[in-house]
Amino acid sequence: MQFAQRPDVHSCLVFPRLFEEAAELIVSTEFYFSRRAEILDQLTDYHSRRLFTNEMHRITTRIACMLNWLSAQRAVLSGQMELEDALRQYPLDGESLCRAKNRRAEDILPSEMKELLEYSRLLYERIYRLDRQAAANLN
Repeated sequence: MQFAQRPDVHSCLVFPRLFEEAAELIVSTEFYFSRRAEILDQLTDYHSRRLFTNEMHRITTRIACMLNWLSAQRAVLSGQMELEDALRQYPLDGESLCRAKNRRAEDILPSEMKELLEYSRLLYERIYRLDRQAAANLN
């Protein structure tokens, strides 16, 4: 088995920053969600509470999908895995859920939750573009 070529300078700069941003998102999300009971008390109706819970799920799904993909790409950059194998075995999952934006949430949810939703969506979109670019480069 021949391992991947040495990564280019761009990859060496981009991936560590993406890992840092994902880690920052995890910390921010954990801190915010640790106050979940307090936040849910502020949401007065069933619809708002359900929307909050659904959007919590969307954020955690985005994080899990991004970390899975980033971990595989780290293995590629270190020469432990071929890019083709990484893309096949560890694809960026959750596209329909993770790329979606719930417009109703903008009117109902607290501002900090909306910020986490937007930041996680934008980070997922960046990784999505890298995933598509990597797949296109294989062809």
